[in-house]
Amino acid sequence: MVTGVGSDMSADRGDVRLEIDGSVAYVTLDRPASRNALSTEMDVALGEAFARADSDDSVHAIVLRSSSPDWFCAGGDVHEVAEGRVWGVGRGGGLTGIDGPRRDLRTPLIAQVTGPAVGIGVELALCSDIIVASDTAWFSVPEATIGLVGGPGVMHRLLRQLPQRVATAMILTGARLSAEDALRFGLVNEIAPISLIDAATRRWLDPIIGASPVALRAVLEAIRVGSQLRLDDALTARYPLTESFSTTEDFQEARSAVADRRRPLWKGR
Repeated sequence: MVTGVGSDMSADRGDVRLEIDGSVAYVTLDRPASRNALSTEMDVALGEAFARADSDDSVHAIVLRSSSPDWFCAGGDVHEVAEGRVWGVGRGGGLTGIDGPRRDLRTPLIAQVTGPAVGIGVELALCSDIIVASDTAWFSVPEATIGLVGGPGVMHRLLRQLPQRVATAMILTGARLSAEDALRFGLVNEIAPISLIDAATRRWLDPIIGASPVALRAVLEAIRVGSQLRLDDALTARYPLTESFSTTEDFQEARSAVADRRRPLWKGR
């Protein structure tokens, strides 16, 4: 069911909630009794929530969060594994590309990690552009230690976002990475107490929602494409959104705002 008042609206599908508040979309994992362990149904619902938020031109940023201060996500639902069901984020057109095509959001994504993130929960966080973690958060990929083989997504993202031996040790031993160590290694951008986590997230949101969404999409395209290339190739690559930015209304507004010494009024096109 979808309800709306003005630009604010919300939609619920089982254990995933989507709320659009002004220019920010909040995607909330809401299965606290199972520590937000991802079921097949949640997988599909996450895919739908991200697709809807990312296709809405009024949305300038997306926040992925948990309804619980105690857990971010306990990974895949192990009960489905015991029942012989195959699970994996991405099968429903989700965010991470496990068992399905990878989704690259055009909208900046902030992960608000309150409490532990385990297995696929780690990967959900790693797919974001910015991570704000609570001081009670920790990260772990324990699949190998319990006789399972985790999806390639979390493995290869960890190896690219942490020092290799730190990531390898986590994958082989299930060792926990504390919020403090995650900050030290550059995996997260900020740590905050639970009581201040929303305020910390807002500090990262404000400059994003104050910027031109067209410019941000171009920047994200360049980051994501260029980061997969050698430096020489990245410097000479073609980035369509960057090349077309000078033809947008937001570019013209930027020029006018500088000339008039005023704040720009972005149109998002």
